[in-house]
Formats: sequence, C-alpha cells, structure tokens
Amino acid sequence: MKEITISIVSHNNESLIEEMLKESSHIYMDNKIEILIRENKLKSSKVFRELENSNSNIKVFFNKKEFGFGRNQNLNFKRKDPHTKWFIVCNPDLKKLPDKLELGKYNPKKHNVISGNILNEKGL
Repeated sequence: MKEITISIVSHNNESLIEEMLKESSHIYMDNKIEILIRENKLKSSKVFRELENSNSNIKVFFNKKEFGFGRNQNLNFKRKDPHTKWFIVCNPDLKKLPDKLELGKYNPKKHNVISGNILNEKGL
C-alpha cells in the first residue's frame, strides 16, 4: 500500500527528471511512496525505462497524444495506488525533491491542498 504518490508530467524532460531523482533523498525509494511519470511528447525513453527498472516505486506512462497539464495530472491520479492518502504534483525542473515530507501534521480529510516552500540556493 502506497501512502504518497508523486506525479510528474514530462514534456521531453527525461534528463531533468533523472537528475532530480538522483539528487533526491533516499526517502523516495521507500515502499510507501510511488512516483508516477507521464511523458507527454516522447513515445519511448531509454532513460525512463532504466529509472523504472531500477526502482519498483517508479512507473512511467507514455501518452499516445499530447494533453495539457491538468489532464495529464488527472490521468496520473487515475493510475495511483487506490490507498494513497497524498497526491503530490511535482514539476520536472526541480533540482531535487524535499529532504523530508512532514505530512503527519495534516489530515487528508481536512486539507485539500498543501504546498511546499520553493526556495533559492540561499534558502530564501
């Protein structure tokens, strides 16, 4: 059972996503987290297949035609583990995912939307 789904929509951003996942904390390899990558432009990707093969928590989907941001996120939402409490939308151009997720202080039945703080290199 997955508790957290991280949804990433790619528009030929395979190298950015690969770097982000390499730079991110080991917590994203936890069995309670799944990472769904939806590729909107490419029909196949060696990089994405290698990521998917290296970690069972990563699933990659290729669209047959291009869709907008919202539709792509909705398609990923339909593919998430049905027991997921948290669905996190993530842009592919982040340098890394947060070092920790402090979701325990939120109630998914009360908090419809939460957001992380986006900081620059100086922490501002």
